[in-house]
Amino acid sequence: MKSKRKFRVLVVALISIAIFILIRLNVTATKEFDKNEKNAILALEVNSEIVSEVLSKLSLLDDKIGSDVYKNLYFKFGGEEKTLSIEDKMYIVFESLYKKGTLEEEILEDGEILYKTTPDVLKDEAASLFKDEDFDFLEANFVPSKNCGIVDYLYTGQQFEFKINNCDRTNDITKSKVVKAVKDGNLIELRIKAFRAFIDKKDKNKYEIRNFNADNVLNRVTLDEFKNKDEELFQNPLIEEYVFSFELRGDEYYLTKIKRNI
Repeated sequence: MKSKRKFRVLVVALISIAIFILIRLNVTATKEFDKNEKNAILALEVNSEIVSEVLSKLSLLDDKIGSDVYKNLYFKFGGEEKTLSIEDKMYIVFESLYKKGTLEEEILEDGEILYKTTPDVLKDEAASLFKDEDFDFLEANFVPSKNCGIVDYLYTGQQFEFKINNCDRTNDITKSKVVKAVKDGNLIELRIKAFRAFIDKKDKNKYEIRNFNADNVLNRVTLDEFKNKDEELFQNPLIEEYVFSFELRGDEYYLTKIKRNI
């Protein structure tokens, strides 16, 4: 009798732990059938802790530096799949360090700020984002921006130095939204809808909604609609959807692939 009671207590404890983990991760225990892989996958709550943690790897969704050259590089590409170049990854690393406030700053005589960092710092940050074995940033053909973003860039032989001009963020705005998240073994996929918005040249109180890889206008909305009605904006079926794939390597998820959900 005692052994049976102990067994029941153990089973209840294990079930309680499993329920706690599911609640902790906000995992929706809904199985979806993948026609291609023929596997059952788990749908995740888009606002869950694990999705937020993975989403934080995409530093350019809220681009603080801005760039004539590298802005919106997650979404601008030809074909179905995006391959991040060494220059793309370098810009993403700069953006991540800039947001964290971990770059060394020097105020010049003209009031401009010179930002500095070392190759080792860049490699460590790149490894935290992508987990690649080697990042030879010294071989990168990094292109400075003409008007805003990183407008001046130099490697001195010991450190990287660059200047940033702030961009006008009112005319060209990027909006994105996670519309679905799934987990399949060691992989997590985030499906993100994203678009660009430009002030309408004929009516300054309206925005034009466009995809990243085409110039046609999908919709024109008022300033109020643009600011306060995200849910309705993203319901437009013409807005392109992108799939970001992350692989669990060790204890963290790392971005491995970006593709258009065509």
